Amino acid sequence: MLPASALKKIRARFLQPPSANFADFAGVLTVRQDGREVEILVNGESAAVMEKMRALKAEELRCESLSLEEIFIASKTLKKA
Repeated sequence: MLPASALKKIRARFLQPPSANFADFAGVLTVRQDGREVEILVNGESAAVMEKMRALKAEELRCESLSLEEIFIASKTLKKA
């Protein structure tokens, strides 16, 4: 199982849909993008990912810890991959 303290969820909203490939950022486990909103699950590299998103001019940016349920689901999903 992944260490809970290392897993973070980063949510960002941009003025325009971003063209960056967030999956290529170090530590990114999953990416969900819906238009100009992006949700990223990251393992241990949240500060670096947030800096890159700031450089892409995110108008809103949040980083939060995962709930125990989200950690459990993430670990199950990642084991399958």
